[in-house]
Amino acid sequence: MNDASNPVIDLLLSHRTIRTFKPDPVPDEHVRLAVAAGQMASTSSAVQAYSLIRVRDTSTRESLAELAGPQPKIAQCGRS
Repeated sequence: MNDASNPVIDLLLSHRTIRTFKPDPVPDEHVRLAVAAGQMASTSSAVQAYSLIRVRDTSTRESLAELAGPQPKIAQCGRS
């Protein structure tokens, strides 16, 4: 689809979102890398503000999933 040889455009065009989760815990290092990448994102005011809530308790996650919609994907995401 992309006639120009541009790796950034190629990457953007190949992006897919899959909203299913494995039951495996998310490794701490993956969380750290995701936060670090988010902190590098550009913003209109040069402020890389973020919020991160890590919920390890299954019953708390299920309660949050219900309050959010309900959204079963929140209750079923990788436990970490």
